Order: sequence, then structure tokens, then C-alpha cells
Amino acid sequence: PSACSGLSRGFEGPCYHGLGHAFMFVTDNDLNQSLKYCDYLPGVYPDSCYTGAFMENLKSKQVGNNAVHPNKFSFNSTDPDFPCKSLDTKYRGQCYRYKGINNVMQTNDSVKESMLNCLKVVSAYQDDCFQGVGSNIVGLQRSSLESGEKCNEAIEISPEAYKECIIGAMAFVVQLHLGKAEESVNFCNVIRDEYKPICYSEAGKNLGNWVSSKESLEEKCNLFLSAEAKQLCLHPI
Repeated sequence: PSACSGLSRGFEGPCYHGLGHAFMFVTDNDLNQSLKYCDYLPGVYPDSCYTGAFMENLKSKQVGNNAVHPNKFSFNSTDPDFPCKSLDTKYRGQCYRYKGINNVMQTNDSVKESMLNCLKVVSAYQDDCFQGVGSNIVGLQRSSLESGEKCNEAIEISPEAYKECIIGAMAFVVQLHLGKAEESVNFCNVIRDEYKPICYSEAGKNLGNWVSSKESLEEKCNLFLSAEAKQLCLHPI
């Protein structure tokens, strides 16, 4: 439980995420058991640990991108709700987010096709799946601005898909760039005007995890140009 204690606030989550990967190795990819190990962690960190277990579940990799050990919990195309429906309810939201991430991997980076596949899962978790798609369009292979433009494709599916894409993408924009507010600004700059308030608010929520004071958050939020953006960043809705 104290494996990641003492790290700065922004790095504790990624550290506990790493434990989720490790639990999958020591349980021979038993997703259920790995998630239960995560539950021993303090505060909000079981959720960070879940993400590591679910990420490892995507490919069951030890080195590189090739699976080298079996996994009975893999996502599959024949049952869009597997393995999420077999897990305890408290794990399902994260599971369906990784279903969205898996969709992007399986559709060769197609936002539209990935979102359409999210519509095949049980309705209660479609928003989680949309968020997963959003988080997986952000990466080192494209800039934050390009990621925002990619997320804009989700409006072709539905307003809700677009909103959740923004939420999922912003979380990873901030994490990937270790709390650099400039990247959040670049992402929001290309979001459709009527959805920018959501973007500004999500930026504030996530940037807040990387600061230790209101003054530090204000310094980051001041990088947004408009008064509305700064206000929503400082006081997310």
C-alpha cells in the first residue's frame, strides 16, 4: 500500500498504475485477482492501479508489442461486453474505457469506427467507452493540437461521443505531458466553440492533480487567453 508514497502528487497515480501491470504478471494474467490486489491500495489509488491491470490485459505483453503469455480475459469482437460484464460492478467503468482504447487499436486509429463500436456495448457504459477512444487518440506520435483535431471527428457520431472524447483525451494530454498547461491550451484551441467550456473545465480538473496550491493552478490557467477559459480552468464545472 505504501509502495508509491513520498512521490510528488502528479507521479503517485502513474506509480500505482505500474503496480496494476505488475499484479497481472504475478497472477499469470488473472484480471479478477489483479483488480482485487489493487483494492488494497489507499485512497483513490485503486483506480490508478486498475488502469495498469486493464492496460496489461490489452496485449499481455512482457517485452515489445507481441503477446507471449495467454490471457483468457482478452477483449474480442464476438461479444462486445466481454470481459467487462464478468467483472464486479466497481471495475466495469474502467473496463469499458479500455474497451474504447482497444477499439482504436483494432480499427487502425479510426475515431469514427471506434465510436461506432462503442455503441455496441451495453448502454450504461457507452460513455466510458467513448472516453477510452478519446484517451487513445493522444500519444507521442501526434501533437496535442492534432489530437484535438482527431477528437473533432467524434461529432459525426453524437454530441455525447464528442463530449466524452474531449474528457478522455484531456486526461491523457495532461498526464502524458506531466502537467504542462501549454498542451491543454493547444488541445482546446481546435475544439468546436460550443464545446470549449467542457475542454477548459477538464483542463482545470486534470491540471489540478499536478499542483500543490491554488496559486500554482492559477499560473497554469493563466496560459489560456480568454477570461472564460481561465475561470473555468480555475473553477471547473
